[in-house]
Amino acid sequence: MPFALEKIDTLAKRNLFSVQEYSLFCLQAVGNLFRDKLGSMHGIQFIETRQEVQEEAFKHIQAQLAQYDVETRGVYIQDVVLPADLVKVLTEREIANQQIATFQKQEEAQKGRVAMEKAKAAGCEIIAIADKTPFQNAVKPVWDKYGPKYQDMIKRIQEIS
Repeated sequence: MPFALEKIDTLAKRNLFSVQEYSLFCLQAVGNLFRDKLGSMHGIQFIETRQEVQEEAFKHIQAQLAQYDVETRGVYIQDVVLPADLVKVLTEREIANQQIATFQKQEEAQKGRVAMEKAKAAGCEIIAIADKTPFQNAVKPVWDKYGPKYQDMIKRIQEIS
């Protein structure tokens, strides 16, 4: 039943509305949703969350049309052709975000190296363990017992080890 035309025709025959009125209703529902949604978003935010906006639109329109026993198979937001200046800004922003993340990781590694050197200078013996599995297996009962309570701390420990 392509686009539920049989149900539309049935409703039209009952004089509930014509196919043309139904089409206008659909377009108006879609238009209203996008106007409301996009009016509350910045353009870049829309571009970055387009898939979520499309899924939300589908659910909304599906619910609206279900009132008329009309099956909705999908809603598609037409491709948007972005101005070259905006594409450049978005590209530069993404590159900057990646550079920030890389710098933060490098800074963290450097702090770790400095801390290690300070510990060695203070006379600490550093023992590098290549295979941590036996130790992790030995402490597993403790993690199982206290893990839910200290989940954030355990996660941080696992991230640095």
